[in-house]
Amino acid sequence: MLYIIVLVVFLLLAVAGAVFFRPLIGAAILGVLAFVSVIWSVSLVDTNEVGVIKVFGQTEESELAPGPHLVAPWKRVVRHVALPQTFDYDGEVVASDGNPLKVTVGFTTKLNSAMAWKLQSVLGQDFYQNIVVPAGQTASRRGIAKFGWAAAATSERSAVEATILEEFHKVVLEQFTNAGISKEETALAFAIFPVQLRKALPDDKVLNAVAEKTASDQDLERQGTINEIAKKEAERRETEGQGIKKLFDKLPENFTAAEISDVLGAIANKTRAEAMIKAVESGQVDTIIMNGDTAGGVASTMSKPAPAEKQ
Repeated sequence: MLYIIVLVVFLLLAVAGAVFFRPLIGAAILGVLAFVSVIWSVSLVDTNEVGVIKVFGQTEESELAPGPHLVAPWKRVVRHVALPQTFDYDGEVVASDGNPLKVTVGFTTKLNSAMAWKLQSVLGQDFYQNIVVPAGQTASRRGIAKFGWAAAATSERSAVEATILEEFHKVVLEQFTNAGISKEETALAFAIFPVQLRKALPDDKVLNAVAEKTASDQDLERQGTINEIAKKEAERRETEGQGIKKLFDKLPENFTAAEISDVLGAIANKTRAEAMIKAVESGQVDTIIMNGDTAGGVASTMSKPAPAEKQ
């Protein structure tokens, strides 16, 4: 449109110069117009782009490869990125259990250069920002909504990525077909690469609740261990009591009190002896001193001296 205005202005100047001044002036003005037209006709498409020609608001079926091109000055070249493009959806979504998650999801797509003119003619030249990027946002919300927050944030991230990718395909197809592009053309228009779930963090309140629950579970587990130890100790004592009872049941009825005392002392000495053996085997005791009392003697222990520190 701008070129048309410039063209009209130059033509009027050329006619006025030839009529009111000299024909040579009009010819000079036409020469300047020709030079400007040539310069205006050169369009350069960058190495990572594809060019599409637009004439008075209408898109031509065209595909300009990277490099310089001569295009009629009244036509305009619209450039689109032909290399893979990556964009992130960074926002808050809601998991299936109602808990919010702060997520960052990475999407990568690549435009088919041969289909650029078709997408531009039907969807407009800003189709990527107006349709593809919002489709990624919608796919992120739909995909994560199928998982609980814990699964999405930790154990099932690969499944979440696959689900978001599937939803992304669906949303892009839905948007394109609603605008008038066929399913086959949509499949040709874009290559969609695997999705990356870069971040999935629950709300601080959820994290605090999880920490409290973990601490509570640990306390319960610790208390259960203590209870189990106490139960085993009670069973041991009960077993020992039953053993002693059976022992006394087998003793002659005419056993005196002194003889019973000797039996109890022997049992106590046996228990202490077993404890001493374990201490010696573990290296905690170096010397054992026993007295000569067989009925109730006591063993004294001498622990290993601690090694002297080097000066």
